Amino acid sequence: QLWRTSYDITPKMESVFYCANSSGGNEAIDPAFNGLWQFAGPGHWNDPDMLEVGNLDNIVQDKLHFSLWCILAAPLMTGNNLIEMPDSVRNILTAKEVIAVDQDPRGFQGYKVYNNGVQEVYNKPLSDGTTAVLLLNKGEAVCNITVRWDQIGLKGIQKVRDLWKKSNLGYFKDGFIATNLPQYGFMLIKVGTPGQKPVRGPLPVPEEKYTVTKKGITSLSDIYYLMKQGDAPKLNENFAGNSISVAGKKYEKGLGCTTASRIMYKLDGRADRFRAIAGIDDDDSGNETARFKVFKGDYFGGTVLYDSGNISKGSSLNIDIDVKGVNYILLIIDGKDVHADWADARVIVN
Repeated sequence: QLWRTSYDITPKMESVFYCANSSGGNEAIDPAFNGLWQFAGPGHWNDPDMLEVGNLDNIVQDKLHFSLWCILAAPLMTGNNLIEMPDSVRNILTAKEVIAVDQDPRGFQGYKVYNNGVQEVYNKPLSDGTTAVLLLNKGEAVCNITVRWDQIGLKGIQKVRDLWKKSNLGYFKDGFIATNLPQYGFMLIKVGTPGQKPVRGPLPVPEEKYTVTKKGITSLSDIYYLMKQGDAPKLNENFAGNSISVAGKKYEKGLGCTTASRIMYKLDGRADRFRAIAGIDDDDSGNETARFKVFKGDYFGGTVLYDSGNISKGSSLNIDIDVKGVNYILLIIDGKDVHADWADARVIVN
């Protein structure tokens, strides 16, 4: 009923944010999804790893960490020393109003409505008609962070409650400002009045945007990837932002990558063939080789459908693979500091 979305967490805020972003951001999934929220819900949960509450530098960091996991509807598994746990940590791990956000029966995972790379705002519609909002500051400078009601599906005058202070802050028109937040400063609030019409969550990304749904040709640069490791691919251009060019021939469509790239696409068992022209991009100025692989499924348990071996610049590979019944393909480029392309990468449905 749950699956890990991240590597192992460590008791550092950088690690906490990385793990949170693996579930609630674009650490591994296409940015168009705005996180893995649409794949979470009752019976199937994204797990950004255990809690480091009680192991971080101070109580503020512990509270922020716990708030993040609760807004993300994450499993709450303690990772601290229970025998030596002080009351300050126990009070965080047993904060009923905060836990209620995590375990709300509606089952929404919170999603970002604002992110400038330093300050973030998450929204999590709740079953009682209210919505939970987390405003947090990752940056070193003290700042104010605003959430507008139109960002979270509300309007007009709304009641605001501070869930950590367990106190009502009053009624606010059109939005709310969390003021003077230091680094790792945050507010977790509940907006709205219980019993009102449920706040609508965001619309899931349509299936045709991230998998094969039609007959004929589907270019992989026209759909979103479901997972990536390494740098994200460039769409319809090489990694330097120029036209894709392999062995002297230019291509209008394809994926411009660097080596150490792994990209997974969902075929959902509907495609018949995978085709691409693969090779080191003509713009690459080095002398290193690259190796192209196609896996059925994931890297650890999948089957190798294609392996080019090491190739040099100036070569092109005409790949044509049977993918009948394959749900996911993983495209891998191994090598050292090479710009390489999956030119005209596409799947065919007969």
